[in-house]
Amino acid sequence: MRTVPRVSVVMPVLDGERFVAESIASVLRQTDDDLELIVVDDGSTDRTPELLAEFARADRRVCVLRRTHGGLTSALNAGFEAASAPFVARLDSDDVAVEDRLERQLAALNQRPSVGVIGGAVEMIDGEGRLLWTDPYPLEPDEIRQVIWKFCPVLHSAVMIRREAWQQAGGYREAFRRAEDYDLWFRVLERWDIANLAEPVVRYRVHADQVSVRFFREQAIAAVAARASARHRRDSGRDPAANRPTLDAATLRELGVSGEDVAREGASAHAWWALVLSRAGYSETSSALLKEAWAAARMAGSAGTLYELALTDARLQRERRRPLRMAHALMRAGRHRFGRDNTADEAR
Repeated sequence: MRTVPRVSVVMPVLDGERFVAESIASVLRQTDDDLELIVVDDGSTDRTPELLAEFARADRRVCVLRRTHGGLTSALNAGFEAASAPFVARLDSDDVAVEDRLERQLAALNQRPSVGVIGGAVEMIDGEGRLLWTDPYPLEPDEIRQVIWKFCPVLHSAVMIRREAWQQAGGYREAFRRAEDYDLWFRVLERWDIANLAEPVVRYRVHADQVSVRFFREQAIAAVAARASARHRRDSGRDPAANRPTLDAATLRELGVSGEDVAREGASAHAWWALVLSRAGYSETSSALLKEAWAAARMAGSAGTLYELALTDARLQRERRRPLRMAHALMRAGRHRFGRDNTADEAR
């Protein structure tokens, strides 16, 4: 009879042959090895099924759930429902877990019974695994409760969550796909705290084929809707998005989501990824994203959005060692800051 492990790790994958073996290996070599790894193959058509079968044959801690393609949110719920441990960690199939990640996160949750989700700092790596930089996240619950209204305060691939907290929150909601984690954190915070460790727990791989890069508009809509949904629950105890299968136009109207809100969110996401991909060496993709960020900022029509984007543009040009373009971007930032310019620039 199989004993219940201390922690389950859930890893959805779709056509992940390039990186999934490295991701799985990083879980199996954890310093706390009392674990099960549940890999949810969401209908892969490349060599992923063969690789997963090899790992499952070699290590009984690996459990593969193979299914027809149903999307990430559905795959996540399937993995969490199959998990047997009281704590469940997440890892994307192209990321790498730091060797003592599970040990440190388990210790933190055991020491802090009010915390339902624990994340940590993140080492950003390129497609070859080279370290780009380390990204810190807000540490304490009070700060996280404040900043969550502006951005997602934990990296999904870096979290460990109490199974009880996930169940009480109702799991991932299909309607919020592309931002299903952000929506979940709001609901977790209604009963639990969320915190991050100061040290890195995961190596997050940056490459141009990431889902986050390919579905900006859908992600922006879901993120804005997640905030609106949380506000409705906080202010009225009612959630217009409850039990809705999709975020259709009627639901978005009831939530109070506007096109300007989505444009602002999209501009911010495009700008952030432009900076990230530039640092990872994808300068052409980065420039294209920056151009789209300016287009979204114009749609938003907000001086604050234009100001923040101009600062990001200046930072990117500085990192690319383009002093004239950096100076131009800073001038634009100044004009937007003091309301003297209502038009936006495009990346040149």
